[in-house]
Amino acid sequence: MFEGRRILISSKHKKEDVLAPLLTKSLGVIPVTCDALDTDQLGTFTGEIERVDNPLTTARKKCELGMELSGTDLAVASEGSFGTHPIIPFVAAGDEMIILIDKKHKIEIAAREITTKTNFSGAEVDNETALRSFAEKALFPSHGLILSEGQKNKQHITKGISSWDELMECFQNIKRYPFNKQEEDPMYCDYCNP
Repeated sequence: MFEGRRILISSKHKKEDVLAPLLTKSLGVIPVTCDALDTDQLGTFTGEIERVDNPLTTARKKCELGMELSGTDLAVASEGSFGTHPIIPFVAAGDEMIILIDKKHKIEIAAREITTKTNFSGAEVDNETALRSFAEKALFPSHGLILSEGQKNKQHITKGISSWDELMECFQNIKRYPFNKQEEDPMYCDYCNP
């Protein structure tokens, strides 16, 4: 059914690194990506662009947009989030929705995984010691970090920080040139996927 067909991995954020080998091995497909696809228009992990649909609808829209742009009839997309566990209060959880759409055979397969195996966290930091402490707890640099001026300020944000040099340079730039002009306000550091 899928053998030898091209499958679009509808992602802007390198999810093909994980999905492509799995899809090739299990379905015999040829994974492709589409540089013109901007999935961030449907909402961003860090909230600069609000996600207006539920995760399943958002993942479906990623597939549909990608298929339209790439001319493929088979696509896969995911939509994930971190936060409070939907059933167990006060427990952090990762919630991932994945969907495969096959226009040729008119099928849609969706799955959801919720896990408490996450180091999702965030902290306000105002010095390098606090930043290093948070980064170490978040398993940095094996897991990327996000640094912004403050928890609510989403205008000036750096995502996917994956080296100590980059983290410290970004931190110093924000301290040196605070965009909100309130130097005493702490910055916000957040966990993101590797």
